[in-house]
Amino acid sequence: MNRWWTIVMIFVAVAMVSCGDYGQSKGKNIRSQKVENEDSPEDIVSLSEREKLLYETTLVKVVELEAALTSAEAGEVENVGKLFGDIRKLQYHYNDTSMNSATRAYCATLAERITKLKEHAKIMSGESSATYTPVGFDQKVKCGKNDKGATAVETIKMVNIFAEARKFTLRGQLKASLSGASRAIVAVPVPAGATEILYSLRISTSEQKHSSDGKFYDKLGHSYRRIDVFNLPVYKSTRRSGIIDMILDDNRPISEEDAYCNMYVFRKQGDAKKFQDGGVAISNLDYDVTYSTLGTQSCNGSIPVNGSKTIYLAFENERMRYANYLWVEAVAVTPTTEYYTTKYHAQ
Repeated sequence: MNRWWTIVMIFVAVAMVSCGDYGQSKGKNIRSQKVENEDSPEDIVSLSEREKLLYETTLVKVVELEAALTSAEAGEVENVGKLFGDIRKLQYHYNDTSMNSATRAYCATLAERITKLKEHAKIMSGESSATYTPVGFDQKVKCGKNDKGATAVETIKMVNIFAEARKFTLRGQLKASLSGASRAIVAVPVPAGATEILYSLRISTSEQKHSSDGKFYDKLGHSYRRIDVFNLPVYKSTRRSGIIDMILDDNRPISEEDAYCNMYVFRKQGDAKKFQDGGVAISNLDYDVTYSTLGTQSCNGSIPVNGSKTIYLAFENERMRYANYLWVEAVAVTPTTEYYTTKYHAQ
């Protein structure tokens, strides 16, 4: 009896050891498999709540405009001009400096999709940048006023105001009370004949220069050369955006959520000086309310001259602690008339 009991105990012990090894081995395999299947930080798309909302909102708009453009090709859209304008204004900016590779690729895909959508719309609207001219095609070419078949076209001439971007720092209120300033003035001289001042304002919490700084005039010129100016008004109309709106929409500066300040437009030197010196409440100064903005982020815009010889752009940082770094560029616009004739490319 004792011998049989001993044999049974040996079998039980062997079984327990086997089960224990299997369980331990399987546990090791599970942990190993888990490690092998875990995504590295570079493989995970990571967006903040704000970035995610911006992405999703933009994506919905892209899908909507893509569908509308398809309908326009089928002749099912009545206001095609508004559709092209909405596509032209569509923007998606993201800061890839702190993104991992997966997030960067994720955002870049949407940006590329927008680029393709805009190019498609430009081709449909006759604004394609392609230089190829098919044979058997009537092409408009510039000519002299007295040339045969000359047609007058109202357009614009642009003059760069500053040789380089005006860069300055607006200190926070606390630090400005010790040194530096939380206010600044940029005086914009108005060339003879100019009717509008176009400006670009980039605001950042970092003083690092961006590759686009100082390129506002060049970029406006590039956008202007790519559009079809025929039958297109210089200024905004109720039916279609004008030349100025189009080239501004194409060249918006990079915007940062945490970078903002107040912008005031003065037309009188005396009020601008009082603003700069401080000690006078803004409400007691004569500034152009229509073109002034509180808490503005990076932006561009146009200001009508209205007879001013100098326009004073005034900036104020109302934040207590944080400094803002600003880059300001300005271009004057003068309406002008150009002449074109039709050149036929034979078959």
